[in-house]
Amino acid sequence: MVGIVASLLGRGMDRREAAELGAWILGKAGKLATAEYGPGVVATDVIARILSTIR
Repeated sequence: MVGIVASLLGRGMDRREAAELGAWILGKAGKLATAEYGPGVVATDVIARILSTIR
């Protein structure tokens, strides 16, 4: 999550908004990974879904 928030901050986003959006992106990516793999999701499954979440 730190990388997501840091990239949003680097784009000039407010700290609070960056933290909120970063949490949302990570949560949505986790939901997408869980929908595909079920409850046995690992971190790399979630990371792989971040790009599709922000598109």
